[in-house]
Amino acid sequence: PLGSRGLNGSVTMQLTHDPANGSQLQTTLAGAFGEESQYSYGLTASHQAPQQGESVSGLGVNGSYRSPHAYYNGSLSQDSQQQRQYSVGVRGAIVAHAGGWLAVPELGDTFAIIAAPQAAGAKVTGWSGVTINDEGYAIAPNLTPFSRNHIELDPQGTLDTVELSTTSQWVVPDAGAAVPV
Repeated sequence: PLGSRGLNGSVTMQLTHDPANGSQLQTTLAGAFGEESQYSYGLTASHQAPQQGESVSGLGVNGSYRSPHAYYNGSLSQDSQQQRQYSVGVRGAIVAHAGGWLAVPELGDTFAIIAAPQAAGAKVTGWSGVTINDEGYAIAPNLTPFSRNHIELDPQGTLDTVELSTTSQWVVPDAGAAVPV
């Protein structure tokens, strides 16, 4: 593992050799950083030396960012035979509810719609990157159906003038439910 100043990662190396097919070496550096590990990165270098034919080396880089509203990713790779691949992606969901709508990076089949008026900035404990927005709402994704799920707010990050009457609640949702909390 590599880690310093919030930059966490690891290096892996894999060597395979088959007398009939040749050798392949692949080295990967990957990790995440940011206050809530919302950024991730990867760098891969590879070299294939077949028993017959030309050797091929390649290099690839990828990165992603999990924002409060969506998950963004991209990658680029090229090999010594000038083969290139690019990709970009955006993933997320939009939830319409009684108080408006929310764009979120992940949702799952069962989730909670949290209403905490005037508690903008409060973090939802247990879900990385989930905070109450300016309108007073947040989504707690991927709840476990037919089980007790604990939803808790950390008031740190709210205005000093805000008082929360309760900061936690237990819910037992049905499968596929959007539970108001």
